[in-house]
Amino acid sequence: MAPHEIWSLGGRAKVTTLNASGAFESAELLCSFIHHAEQSVVSPVRASSTVEENDMVLTWRLKAIDCVNFATSFMGKEEYLRALKWFEQAMDFERNFQQLSSANIEAEEHNNEAENSSEAHRYAMDNFDADEVKLHVMECLFKTQQYLRAIECFEATNGYEKEQQREGDETMTGTQTAKKYKTGEQHDSTMTAIVPLKYHLLKAKAHQALGHTQKAMRAYEFVFKNDASYLECVPQLISLSPVGGQRAREIFTRHCEKNSLGGLVEDMLVGGSANYRKTIHCWIDAMEGLERNSVRQASPHVTKLMKDRPKQPEVLIMKARWDGLRGKPDKAMEAYEMVVKMDNKRVTNMEKYAAALRDAREGEKLRILAQRLFEINENSCESWIASAMASDLSKEKEKALSFAQKARDLNPRNQVALVTLGECAMKVKKTDVAIACFRGANEVKPSLKSYHGLVKAYSAAGRRKEAIESAQAATELNTHSAFAASLLGDAHKRVSGDIGLKRTKDAFAKALQMDPSLLRAAFGLADACMRDNNDVERAKFVIKNILEKHPPKDAQSKVMLHVKYATILVEMNERAEAVQHFQSALGIEPNNARAKSGLESCEKALRAAQANARGGGGDGNVVDDAEMEEEDGEDED
Repeated sequence: MAPHEIWSLGGRAKVTTLNASGAFESAELLCSFIHHAEQSVVSPVRASSTVEENDMVLTWRLKAIDCVNFATSFMGKEEYLRALKWFEQAMDFERNFQQLSSANIEAEEHNNEAENSSEAHRYAMDNFDADEVKLHVMECLFKTQQYLRAIECFEATNGYEKEQQREGDETMTGTQTAKKYKTGEQHDSTMTAIVPLKYHLLKAKAHQALGHTQKAMRAYEFVFKNDASYLECVPQLISLSPVGGQRAREIFTRHCEKNSLGGLVEDMLVGGSANYRKTIHCWIDAMEGLERNSVRQASPHVTKLMKDRPKQPEVLIMKARWDGLRGKPDKAMEAYEMVVKMDNKRVTNMEKYAAALRDAREGEKLRILAQRLFEINENSCESWIASAMASDLSKEKEKALSFAQKARDLNPRNQVALVTLGECAMKVKKTDVAIACFRGANEVKPSLKSYHGLVKAYSAAGRRKEAIESAQAATELNTHSAFAASLLGDAHKRVSGDIGLKRTKDAFAKALQMDPSLLRAAFGLADACMRDNNDVERAKFVIKNILEKHPPKDAQSKVMLHVKYATILVEMNERAEAVQHFQSALGIEPNNARAKSGLESCEKALRAAQANARGGGGDGNVVDDAEMEEEDGEDED
């Protein structure tokens, strides 16, 4: 073998080492020198073959290996489209190699002994795996959101048919599986996968992204059954199936039983401790409650986890979700802040913290969070979501929309990104875009936020029936949520006539019974009462009750409450008291336009009334109702 050929093989081995060590730039550069060193093109197959010609055929395989090395470098740098191009080039070279090898089979038989002694031949045969390349292609396709092609690529691997046989057991119900174990039928849930489990996990996620619920569920079960350390499968199983939590518990229980008997992966289970197993079961129970939006179901398990593991970040994030469900946003923010203090480089789940800050109108904290996330990873979906929310809070509508679009493009299956984009689209009156986003968010996972968006968007588009249906679906999603009940009031208030008015008042009244401090329900009920000439006193009572018994904590809500109450007092011709509340609002926010306008109108009307009482003139102007009308409190969630 020529010296340059020896260097080439050694160089290729070094490229592999550099990629394995994470030195992707160096690996790419070295591979470039090796790959482009030979300028000659492999000649087409001829009628006769020699040893030298066989070496030329082998060059196709070496070129394929070079392409794989290139692609691996690009994957390491998360340049998945470039990686995909080189993996596909590798497969093209491999097809040429196989074609020419078949044509030269007689010569290969004659020269078999010589080839076996060839270092180049041994290297080429040992360092290319077509199935492995296909799986890498699948990963690149998944990362570039080409989900159907990713699945097709997975199914093209040679081990797929054998994997299908192993997956067959996953279609059984929990009872059927238990019966199989009881009767002693053979099954090895921990056998080594023919295809690495991480690719099965990608397949599950691809099916889920395409809406293939049953296929996704079977794939998640397959992964979790073969390795119960893949805990990310649990929330997916719960969200995909009404019995997903039960299946997860059954699978984990059998896994633990097998480990206690055979000790196959004892170290994974932290010594197989019963405490660890109880913790995981408790985590599954808590996750099931949260995924079902059931505070009652989640509460005992979240409480126990917080008692046992008060400083574990994932448990704190779970607590934040739980606090959000039970209407405790302040507690949720405290939990997120604890997570940030423990790990200020964390990006995962931080979009939910951003949403909590946005809802609490903590603009400065939200801006700082967005800036920090960008410094950590400017290409993360979470970073762009936080920036979109910060811009939205600053009234930069177009900027917020562009940031939200970028977040959605980075991760089309991120529910918070879809809801944020929908909300931003509503602000610039792109109702169709908003509806598509909120519906997409519901396909990922139904939530009160996405249903709220649908109610607003459908109402704005004049699609009242669909708005009411969306509100009803929200109440079914969480029967104990006052917010969900208030959405039904939002939907019905667009319906004209006495029946629509009655249903509006009933829905908001029910929401207030469930949560007497819910400002949006109080505003909605007050507005509905003001539309009914015989129920104005009730409007006054509703807002006064909030002011006296359930005053909001944030400044903006306090301002809106005082302005709303003052507006009702003006309607009832109680302007002297209205002045006090307009002044209270201005004391909190001196530049509030509605409070300023209302105060000026009230003072002018009072002066006119005093002049009339003294026998003077005056036009007795009253407050302009349209000018003082609130925006029905829909942003006060």
